[in-house]
Amino acid sequence: MIIPEDVTTLYKPRVYRPGKFTAYGYPKEGRKTLLNLAGPGILKRIWSTAHHVERVKLHVFVDGTDQPALSGFIHELAAAAERIERPDIPLGGFYDHLSANLYLPILFRKSLRIDAEATGETGDGPYWQIDYALGAGDMTPLPRQVADAAGKPVLIYDDNPPAAEPPAIETAILDEDIELRSASPGNLWIEGGGIIREIAIHGKALDSLLLRIAFDGQRGADDRLDGPFQVDAPLRYLVGPFANACVERTGSTAIIRFPMPFRVRAGIQLLTGMDYGSFREAYHFNVRVRYEPQPPPSDAFSHFYARFRSAVTNGHDDFECCSVRGMGHFVGVHIFDTGHDHGGGDNIMFDAGADTAGQLHGICGEDYFHMAYMRIWNRTPYSGCPAHSARYRHHLEMPIPFQESFVFNWGSFASQPAKAVAFWYRQPDPDMPVDGKITGHEARYTLTGPFDLTLMDALKPGEPFPETARPWPEKIEDLTRSWPKQAQQGFVDLCHAHRRYAWAVPPSTGGIPGNVCTCAETRLWSDTAAEVVFRLGCDDPVRLYVNGVLTFSDDGRNAPDPFKVFKIPASLRAGLNTVRVVVGNTENQNWYWNGFSLTMEHDQHTDMIWC
Repeated sequence: MIIPEDVTTLYKPRVYRPGKFTAYGYPKEGRKTLLNLAGPGILKRIWSTAHHVERVKLHVFVDGTDQPALSGFIHELAAAAERIERPDIPLGGFYDHLSANLYLPILFRKSLRIDAEATGETGDGPYWQIDYALGAGDMTPLPRQVADAAGKPVLIYDDNPPAAEPPAIETAILDEDIELRSASPGNLWIEGGGIIREIAIHGKALDSLLLRIAFDGQRGADDRLDGPFQVDAPLRYLVGPFANACVERTGSTAIIRFPMPFRVRAGIQLLTGMDYGSFREAYHFNVRVRYEPQPPPSDAFSHFYARFRSAVTNGHDDFECCSVRGMGHFVGVHIFDTGHDHGGGDNIMFDAGADTAGQLHGICGEDYFHMAYMRIWNRTPYSGCPAHSARYRHHLEMPIPFQESFVFNWGSFASQPAKAVAFWYRQPDPDMPVDGKITGHEARYTLTGPFDLTLMDALKPGEPFPETARPWPEKIEDLTRSWPKQAQQGFVDLCHAHRRYAWAVPPSTGGIPGNVCTCAETRLWSDTAAEVVFRLGCDDPVRLYVNGVLTFSDDGRNAPDPFKVFKIPASLRAGLNTVRVVVGNTENQNWYWNGFSLTMEHDQHTDMIWC
């Protein structure tokens, strides 16, 4: 198999700003501008669906020109993109008669405008998800659009594409047979720096295996491998029933092709689950590792991470697939057993404590896996859904950079046995634990609401709450209820929090209530009176009260990348301080993302703790 360049260089740091436009329900008639961006940047993906997607036209304008770079019915453009054969474009697009996807990288220096046009009744939809990277450069030229004899679009590149295969690099092979018994690990070591390019594990009991890998750790006595582990996941979820450029399961063989750099050594541990078979039974596996014996330069070095998580969902706290501290980039996720996609979908939040803070929010889940209307069996380099209980999304075309922290949540209905393996790269940091836990305590909020947005400024401290809330969906409760909510790396995600008013199972929808506001209150203890700076991030109307005093107010915005961070000076008293955030939720280019981020900067000699 030829591995795309997107995979071979996946460990290299990214420095661009990721962006996303999500929306549904327009245009129902006529023509509408979906997205208008200032460059430079690269358009990475367009996904769309409707009951009649063949009645939706797309027009893409680059750098202010009057002539569109792409123009036509979106399903025909997607089919034309699929016919492109270039080694630097693993997949140009596809149309599956339910959804249209384009992955053509379109570079813009000054501006990008995307218009959509409905030419007839579209039924449900159109739905949109558009991914782009700002501040990034790419040498891929624009395609030239012509028409075939039937008037269908044909996309042509006039340049000479890069070579199909990169220059050969010397690799070494580690090939060993291992016999395992329950709760007795088998350890393999690769000494010296390098980059693992492929791990192939063969055996009859692959679903029993837990795979752990420690990069640049200590080698224990008698070849013990105690971690900490950067890779730690059951093989049946790490590889899954998938077959693509990064992972592949074929019968009794599982292959992993994520590149894995290390500077000193790599320790690989296989362990059979204690709930599998018997302690007396022996299991035989062959492990073959292909690696480059030289590590990449320090300016292109990141460790690979793959971590497994599981939880039974409650329907109103989204399933946390991963939570990361440090600097790196997110490259994908495998998700299992979350039920019907319309439970909520993808929600990415990053860098609450940095100027780069932002979030990317999908619609109802199917868009994240590039499908629609319950379609299964799609398998592409970027996404796949062989079954509703097993899906993957690899961000090969646009890894998501983070400078300080990263959270990936997945919305799901209640009582689902959700499982996920998340994949990311993180730059080595001796002061940062491998498990990525936040130092100190996360704030714990008391939520009350939601209320009608017109009541936002009435929710100031000292005033009674309204007697009725406006919870999920458009239902009036007799009493206002409050409940706790834990922050995640400084973010408070409220997208599905208000489903707790209802039994959050189908046939309720994955929609998010709009034109509402919610009160979130927490407490902060300080050992002395102190001056601090709060970092408050939001895309919607927000109010911040500190010890009962209105300290900050913003009315939100509807623009590309609407999430914005504000630095707010405040005075704290010694002892307990109250912090209240009142946040609204309105439709913008984050499609009703509901929530905020709040972190704090203070003198390191002052002891403070959220409580």
